[in-house]
Amino acid sequence: MSGQGVLVKEDPSNPVQAVFWLRKASYLGDADAQALLGTVLLSGNALAGVEKDAARAVALFTEAGEDYFLGMCYLEAGAYTRPLFSST
Repeated sequence: MSGQGVLVKEDPSNPVQAVFWLRKASYLGDADAQALLGTVLLSGNALAGVEKDAARAVALFTEAGEDYFLGMCYLEAGAYTRPLFSST
């Protein structure tokens, strides 16, 4: 979200804070944040303290728009395997 009107003063490499800001932006209707948070929720992420919630992920993709939803279905089908957050 850097460079898109969001100033994060905290540590940008902190996945917990990243998810905190994604949730806020998602709640305010930001489609990019909704899609990215949906991606995190789809498989869960222990580093970010997020449990898997596929139903909420699909709801967020739907809120973000049909293009995001179809893209995420494609990713879930195995076309994309890089984790969103890593410990390195």
